[in-house]
Amino acid sequence: MGQGIKMNKLERNALNVAIVLLIIVALSYLYFSSGNVLIRWLYAIIVLGVSGELIMLINKLKGRYGTYMLGSKHGLGVIEWLSKTHKKIWLYIAEWGLTISFGIATLFIFKYINKKVFIVGIASLVLLLFLILPYSYISMSFLNVPQITNKINNATLKNTIASAPNYYGYLLDIITISGGFATFVAGAIIYNGVSILLATLAFIPTFINGKPNYQILNSQVAGIAPIIPGITIPLVAGILSLAILLIIHEFSHGVLARIAKVKLKSVGVLLFGIIPLGAYVEADEKELKNLTKEKKERMLIAGISSNILASIIFFVIMIVLLPELTNVFHSYVSVVATMPGYPANNVIMPGSIILKWNNYPIENLSSFKVATANDKPFSTISVETNKGSYIFKTNQTGKIGVYVQENYVITTLFGSFIYFIFTLVALSFLLNLFVGMANLLPIPGFDGWQIYKLEANKKVLNILATIVLIALILNVVPWLWSI
Repeated sequence: MGQGIKMNKLERNALNVAIVLLIIVALSYLYFSSGNVLIRWLYAIIVLGVSGELIMLINKLKGRYGTYMLGSKHGLGVIEWLSKTHKKIWLYIAEWGLTISFGIATLFIFKYINKKVFIVGIASLVLLLFLILPYSYISMSFLNVPQITNKINNATLKNTIASAPNYYGYLLDIITISGGFATFVAGAIIYNGVSILLATLAFIPTFINGKPNYQILNSQVAGIAPIIPGITIPLVAGILSLAILLIIHEFSHGVLARIAKVKLKSVGVLLFGIIPLGAYVEADEKELKNLTKEKKERMLIAGISSNILASIIFFVIMIVLLPELTNVFHSYVSVVATMPGYPANNVIMPGSIILKWNNYPIENLSSFKVATANDKPFSTISVETNKGSYIFKTNQTGKIGVYVQENYVITTLFGSFIYFIFTLVALSFLLNLFVGMANLLPIPGFDGWQIYKLEANKKVLNILATIVLIALILNVVPWLWSI
């Protein structure tokens, strides 16, 4: 690629817009379709790969397999301004990030940490652990990864109703406060990986014996699943939340690089089709190598610090918007099915919306329960639906035999706008928090790896990296066998 097609600027822009719109339509169709997740995922990859190649051809860009970089000097001025006008704040944010990343151990690893910042960092770590993380299930509802979200919701419910002390949870809290989110995320990945491995080993004998016990496999949950706008997260809000995540992360690296007097050449984004895979700030390599360990660590942690700080801000906005969100939905009660042998069977069709029950308006499940509370055996019941009105005589149980559920719909343009903003904020909270924490993993290519390299023994680090990498692969397995 890189030769391009000869055309004027207007033609090129028109083609770019047309390709982007076609991608959005294609991914939207895949998102709302009900086919196999893996097949839809593969189709999405093909769509993005082909469109990426077209974009490269039209715009004379370099790249391969639909992946390309868009770089520019635009944005360098903003980074320069931030580094000059808010230098102390950024240094504090970096040290705060080190504290929540490595917990109490920060004092022993990074000797230059400001003690007041350390105290704020530990307090923030406790806040994240006990107040913010438990509410991540709100954002999880926007993920189209049923196995993971169902597991989290079930765990949340069990924790809510459990009366016995959760000693495992207490131990995890102590470990996290002692070693920060770096210990938390690495430990969780390794623990879940071992659990998946043991379950797989336990399943193999049942498979060999011809009586496969799939419940053993289904009891495991994937620790990792792909986040793809239009497939596993909403399309537009997903792309925007990923863009916000990447901009925050890379600009923060750039600001700390400029505070350390490192020259920046450009800023840009790595795209696959139109999906942002990553962003970058191109810095002078020679100047980076000459930095002191302290300056390198602050620069490396800056992206993670800013992502987690942004997640806290988005969390507050999400909680503020939550009451407003409930006001934009209109609820109604619909018939899911009817019971054979009961009066309503084959009379009220599934999907019918119940408007009135004995002239009592039905708006939600609560009003339905009130309306049906006085139904007696062999009494007359009038039911008004969107598909017709009916008169029934209840049987000896006092029922006419309908299964119902409560549904929600947004009826106004303003409601749709509020819902979109909430989706964007909720996803931004979730992605900034979990991607920020995941970046602490001690494996090549992650910021955590670079920080560990400056502090840890090389042999020990390589062993740890190998264990975490194997655990990461194992964490993907349950997602593969569930799709």
